[in-house]
Amino acid sequence: MDQVCPLSFKSIDATTVRIVSLFMFALTALMIWSESLVLALLLVLDFMIRLYVSRSYSPLFWFAGRLQYFLKLSPRYEDAAAKRLAAHFGLLFMLLFALLIAQQQWLWLYGVAALFFTCSALEVLFGYCIGCKIYHLYVLLKKAL
Repeated sequence: MDQVCPLSFKSIDATTVRIVSLFMFALTALMIWSESLVLALLLVLDFMIRLYVSRSYSPLFWFAGRLQYFLKLSPRYEDAAAKRLAAHFGLLFMLLFALLIAQQQWLWLYGVAALFFTCSALEVLFGYCIGCKIYHLYVLLKKAL
């Protein structure tokens, strides 16, 4: 069976998304190193703005667009649904980070962070979106049941 990605028929610049992922990677590393609940909540807020308001109001998306322009990186458009699904997973990660920091559950925090950093690094370095792969598994399981 061919891999199926969610289709929304809306496009998003994958180059900008990769830059945002790089920012998220760096800010999450800073958040974990500093054990900052405030930074965790700011990252939750950024995800919520991107997902439920408009990505144009997201500070990280805005900075990523400016950096892309400054570096003269070419846009590469992809269907937005898989990236949106991945952003929902990112929001869940950030909510979990905030909860784990608030509860001072450092071992769990580092374990979840390892998974987040792996997913983020795959997106940043290779443009490999875990959200699309998870959606594909969901479609397979749904058909099997």
